[in-house]
Amino acid sequence: MIHIEQLSRVFGDKQAVDRLSIHVGPGEILGLLGPNGAGKTTTLKICAGMLHPSKGTVRIDGMDVPARPLDARQAIGYAPEDASLFEALTAEEYLRLVADLRHLDPEESLVAIGGWLRRFGLTGEDRHARLSTASKGTKQKIVLIQALLHEPKVLLLDEPLSGLDPQAARILKDLLVEIAATGTAIIYSSHILDVVERICTRVGILHHGRLLADGAPGDLVDRGEDRSLERLFLRLTGARNQES
Repeated sequence: MIHIEQLSRVFGDKQAVDRLSIHVGPGEILGLLGPNGAGKTTTLKICAGMLHPSKGTVRIDGMDVPARPLDARQAIGYAPEDASLFEALTAEEYLRLVADLRHLDPEESLVAIGGWLRRFGLTGEDRHARLSTASKGTKQKIVLIQALLHEPKVLLLDEPLSGLDPQAARILKDLLVEIAATGTAIIYSSHILDVVERICTRVGILHHGRLLADGAPGDLVDRGEDRSLERLFLRLTGARNQES
């Protein structure tokens, strides 16, 4: 479903992504881990058609993303870490705008919007208040809903728990498992190792734009001397583990 082959991206003299190859099949949740500057966000933006690769290919549902970005985006739901919303609109108005831009049926999308808002606990004033007055957590919920609204075949999430309270985080984690069970391919970029270990079927560890490890969390830990995903991550990325 997601095929990344020998992907590279250069910004000036900085190599943000370096010959990265990853395949994510239907129903898989790939947790993409890495320190700041590892290339996670750049990779997701290229997959979403927001950046053009310097070299390599990205295919989503068989479509070449750089060559057919508009077509590919129909299959993609993308939730960036720092999204800009039209804050003069209410939550419902914004999501209806997204539905219109995606050419979704107006009546069906309105029902779907109501369902998603209720699922994330956004009812009453939260649904009808201007986004300019909304909390960071509420805005993050709207970002997630707009990525899910059209039932994408591929879901790209960049630090999706940012700003969410524990209840909303639990809702999202359960939801991702449900969505993956329907065949959606998911890339979940995060700094929170324990969440990735619990919900992801695979883990990829990036450092300086290169893929250092890729596999099921348990398999990666069992292959060497590391007793946890955290220890593996710290060793591969060169960080020092201060545990005794």
